[in-house]
Amino acid sequence: MRNPYETSKGQAWLRPSWVVSLDILGFASSIRRAIKTGTQEEHLKRLRSALTEAKEDLMKGIENPLIGQLDLPAPYVIKVFTDNIVLGFPIFDDGESEFGRMISIVGRYQYTLLRHKFFVRGGIAFGNFTWTMM
Repeated sequence: MRNPYETSKGQAWLRPSWVVSLDILGFASSIRRAIKTGTQEEHLKRLRSALTEAKEDLMKGIENPLIGQLDLPAPYVIKVFTDNIVLGFPIFDDGESEFGRMISIVGRYQYTLLRHKFFVRGGIAFGNFTWTMM
């Protein structure tokens, strides 16, 4: 699966994109509270379960076997660190289908975490963007 922010020769490519940044609301305070009450193991298990399920939702749109076989770029990219997630949706046409895909994916991600009692906050931006995978 090819990075959509690189040319077919691996050069960085700045392109118009929808970019989403999300994190779990109150994450640090929930960790402190779990430590204070001695429930950090349960909290970690619940968090891991929620994030694993949410990650599966996020990967459904990327893990298409035809993408790799045809050397097509992935439709979007994901970077996760602690409770933060950034998604980049490069625009291939007028941006409407990418916007719809983004809203659907972000909505599923939020809903999955909400079912596990984690609230998500974040923002959406539009502009030129590039992504370096390291």
